[in-house]
Amino acid sequence: MYLKLFVCLLLIFSYCDQKPSSPDKAQKSSPAATDNAKQPKLDGGAKAPPLDESNDGDDYIDFSEGVSVEGKIAASLPAFNFKLIGGDGFVAKIEVYKEGKLLQKINTENEGNTLISKGMKTDSFFSTNQDMNFDEYNDIRLKMVSEVNNEIWKCWLYNPKTEKFEFNQEISKLQNLAVKAVTKTLKSTSYGSGGVTFITFYKIAEDGNLFVSGQIEESYIEKRGKYERIIKELKSGKIVETRREYVDKDKEIDW
Repeated sequence: MYLKLFVCLLLIFSYCDQKPSSPDKAQKSSPAATDNAKQPKLDGGAKAPPLDESNDGDDYIDFSEGVSVEGKIAASLPAFNFKLIGGDGFVAKIEVYKEGKLLQKINTENEGNTLISKGMKTDSFFSTNQDMNFDEYNDIRLKMVSEVNNEIWKCWLYNPKTEKFEFNQEISKLQNLAVKAVTKTLKSTSYGSGGVTFITFYKIAEDGNLFVSGQIEESYIEKRGKYERIIKELKSGKIVETRREYVDKDKEIDW
């Protein structure tokens, strides 16, 4: 009897000690919900970086006020100043100045497809130090697409007669563009399915247009443990296969 009474008293005291949860605490938003509410929106449908204690959401270069870049076009000319104007992380317009005088306004037609982050080197998104048509005048290019294994640049070639930079549609279409001044060659690299890499080499004709001077198709051959390179060259006006090589992955391509 005494044992039953003791158990009942213990249950009563235990119930009285329990405190009801505060309505404020019960309704408090979770940290994840708070972060989502603060998530900034960027132009062009771009995804904003998540916010946390170390990230204030201001990860992109602000071009709204203009960012100036100096570039040397030719040894015989004074340095040019390029004012990059746009929005949060992208360049929509380029103003070209020489000795303080405005020479040209270029509309890049960029709507924020490529976001330019703080800490990026200038020549990784805007270049003034390459001669893409090999006329001894440097040209300018702006990165428009930046994806895994795929970069597209818009290119403007300098015309010394007009002192203007002229948009070149042919060069601007080349994927992962590389320029080699020694051989006066442009290289475009694209990546297909199954790990196949396609490399195309271009030369500049007298009329300024591009023509294909060679191609390489590279793929991994598991049985050999090597990469097969099918090499094609321009012969009598046609691109024909000239040889095949089996090489290690890191072997450089002579172009």
